[in-house]
Amino acid sequence: MSELDVHIPTTFDPFAEANAADSGAGAKEYVHIRIQQRNGRKSLTTVQGLKKEFSYNKILKDLKKEFCCNGTVVQDPELGQVIQLQGDQRKNVSTFLVQVVMVYFLLLVFHSFAERNQETKLEFSEDEEALVIRMYNLVGERWSLIAGRIPGRTAEEIEKYWNSRCSTSE
Repeated sequence: MSELDVHIPTTFDPFAEANAADSGAGAKEYVHIRIQQRNGRKSLTTVQGLKKEFSYNKILKDLKKEFCCNGTVVQDPELGQVIQLQGDQRKNVSTFLVQVVMVYFLLLVFHSFAERNQETKLEFSEDEEALVIRMYNLVGERWSLIAGRIPGRTAEEIEKYWNSRCSTSE
């Protein structure tokens, strides 16, 4: 029976020490300021990683009053309490945290939109290309009108595509 006793190793987490709450005085507590695009021009700024000794509701109240925006505190199972604010408030929140809450600027980590690869942005399907050519012949260089007809494309993308591909071929 002792020969059949096989020790099954448990999963090893190399970052367990860094994630532990009592990892010691040497651990730095970073404050993450993120921006997420909702739709079109609307965005959402989130603040995560403030010390637990701070009252998130009081900080939110001051942020809303100071920057004239709406917001809420959300409880996330992985991230803990997260402050969400409407709009791009990254610069405002960072100066507020440094001046009022006394967070060191070096401990602020900024995250922005996921950058898309430029080559994949400029890849248009045959249907999109035909529509751009037809719309260009109708309305000219009114890129915002053309972009309104192609879902998921901005006027800048279409103009860049036109200048790089179509204008050289004609």
